[in-house]
Amino acid sequence: MPISNILLLASLPLEGFIFFGTILGWPSFVEVLKELKVYESSCDHFSNSTTVSNGIVNCSKRDSYFSAAGTIGSFSMNVSVLMMGVLIKKFGIFRARAALTIVVTAGLVCFLFTPQINWLMFPAVFLYSSGNYSFVLTNSMMSVLFPTIGALVLVLGQAFFQAGSSYFRFV
Repeated sequence: MPISNILLLASLPLEGFIFFGTILGWPSFVEVLKELKVYESSCDHFSNSTTVSNGIVNCSKRDSYFSAAGTIGSFSMNVSVLMMGVLIKKFGIFRARAALTIVVTAGLVCFLFTPQINWLMFPAVFLYSSGNYSFVLTNSMMSVLFPTIGALVLVLGQAFFQAGSSYFRFV
């Protein structure tokens, strides 16, 4: 068995935990965004429906922005698999993963500037989520490299997808 295959398998937990299922942990990330004061200006501080606890302002309008972004992320996560299948078929896994890396990086750059420019949260969650879930698809093809433990590789990939939802809790 080539060392490159073993290194590829060893990268699965790290990549899986950081990238695969992070949109499933969106409620935890919303708490981080609230601490960074994203969309805090949309709250009417003099309204009875606006509450402040531990320095974090909560209001229904702000929560609706976060809910819409989570819905966009969930939608893009599922729709991206179709586009990724076409990319893999036409260009191969290496080029498809290179495109994914660019998409995820663009999403992370948008998240970086979200506290200053709040509307960047929407393209950020779209790009980051669509790229992340497609990593699961490309890594599922890794099971072909390990014929004796192929099913175990698939199960591990899905397990790290589920574990990725707790990533933002650790952040």
